[in-house]
Amino acid sequence: PPAKGDPAAKGPEGAAVTLVEFSDFQCPWCSRIAPTIDEVRATYGDAVRIEFRHFPLDQIHPQARKASEVAYCAQQQGKFWEMHDDLFAHQKALDLEQIKERAGGLGLGLAELESCLDSGRAAEAVAADVEAGLEAGVSATPSLFVNGRPVRLTGGTPPIQQLSAVIDDELARQGKS
Repeated sequence: PPAKGDPAAKGPEGAAVTLVEFSDFQCPWCSRIAPTIDEVRATYGDAVRIEFRHFPLDQIHPQARKASEVAYCAQQQGKFWEMHDDLFAHQKALDLEQIKERAGGLGLGLAELESCLDSGRAAEAVAADVEAGLEAGVSATPSLFVNGRPVRLTGGTPPIQQLSAVIDDELARQGKS
C-alpha cells in the first residue's frame, strides 16, 4: 500500500520488512489480532516495522471513525499505542465522551486532544488512510500487508504462524533470515 501521511509505527523506517495493518477500533477481529502484531514485534525486533493504518468500516461500526480520529490526535501527543490498546480493550465503550474520560489516565492533554479533533487534521488523516486502503484493495479489517503483499489469514493455523511464514519468506528473499 502507498505510504501516505505519517502512520503510527513501531520499528525503524529502514527495516527489511514492513507490516502494514489496516484496522478498525470497533472491529472484534482487529482487537483479536493486536496481540499477534505485538508478538511479531517481540519476535523480529527491528527487522520488522509495523505501521497502523486507520480503516473504519462506517456502515457497521459507527463509532470507529471518531475512535480513529482520537487515536490520531493521541499520536500527535506521542501516545498512539497507549490509546490503541485502550480502544481495543474498551470496544464496548467507544463513545467520544467515554474515550475522553479515559484519555487523561493515559497522560493525554485534553485541551490538545479537543483542539486536534476540532482542527479537522485527524479527519483528514483518517480519510487519507482509508483512501490508501481502498487503493490497495482493502475491503475488510484487519487487512495485513507484508512489504506490499496482502496476507490472507485463514482459520486453523494460529495467526502468528501464518504471519511468521510470510515474514520469514520475505527476509529469506532479501538474504536476511
